[in-house]
Amino acid sequence: MKKIICAALLFASVPAFAGELSDKDAQNLIEIVQEIRSYCRDYNPDNGRYIYPCLCGMKLEGDEWVDTHKPTANDYLVKILHQNGWCHGKKGQAEYQKTWHKCTNDSER
Repeated sequence: MKKIICAALLFASVPAFAGELSDKDAQNLIEIVQEIRSYCRDYNPDNGRYIYPCLCGMKLEGDEWVDTHKPTANDYLVKILHQNGWCHGKKGQAEYQKTWHKCTNDSER
């Protein structure tokens, strides 16, 4: 877990990746994005807490989880992927059908 967070923050903080991402680097970033998204889905109903709220841009105010509206590591990684011609899903696809791929004319951007 710590390895993934550290890698995500490292990639997100290095603007040199924009425009210079190899396919292998893109695949590594995609794996990190998917891992972060899986952590954001982790919710403990026993105590009503997200397991990793800081990764997901959430914070607890009183008894409610609210969006911090601040960019997350995931947001930065997705931006790097988009800047390098990678898209998630194609027009008209349901969320569960979407996969990362090199952008085409029918890709969602």
